[in-house]
Amino acid sequence: MSYSKALALTILGVVLMSFESLLIKLTSVPAQNVTFYFGLFMFTSTHLILWIQLRSKLIALYKTSFRPIFLSALFMGVSNLFFILAIKNTSVASAVFILSTAPLVSALIGFFLFGTKAPKRLFVATFFVFVGLTFILYNDLDVGTMKGNFYAFLCVLSFSSLFSVLERYKEVSRLACIGAGGLMASCLAFAMASIVVPDAYSLGVIFFMGAILTPISRLLI
Repeated sequence: MSYSKALALTILGVVLMSFESLLIKLTSVPAQNVTFYFGLFMFTSTHLILWIQLRSKLIALYKTSFRPIFLSALFMGVSNLFFILAIKNTSVASAVFILSTAPLVSALIGFFLFGTKAPKRLFVATFFVFVGLTFILYNDLDVGTMKGNFYAFLCVLSFSSLFSVLERYKEVSRLACIGAGGLMASCLAFAMASIVVPDAYSLGVIFFMGAILTPISRLLI
């Protein structure tokens, strides 16, 4: 795949991810409840596709790729949880801007932890990005909003770690990683708070996001 095509697909994935933020705002249940059902829907839809594709070979896929799938699931599950917590506690604009730094942070993680080569322009871009983040934090001094921004930063760190894992294990099934990440997010949400059944409208929004929109955006990214 050419660089320009890969960049276009990544941009499309980020655009779709931005719609997730708006959908989360439309729900009327706590973040942990959104995460629980969202993760279950994501796990079910991705593994339904994997079962259609692989049938009896699905178990073998997990046996041969357990380590990368587990690491991906851990980082994706944590990032999904913090993403939803961020959207519930700060403005969509602030959260999306902070989350947009994930590829940059991922490159820095690769540079410092794995010795991946990084061009000088990466460090120049890092400087200006953090200048922008400083303005966001300065203008969002409300305690609730700052908590949302903090969740967004944690999401960036876990999402960037996910990028590093996927870069290291390029052959692993992305669908399996995304689905397992959904299950991990559900388990984390279940451990953090009591789960209630949401209203029909919120459940429909969460279903669309978890079963369709988010798996597509993550595959593109």
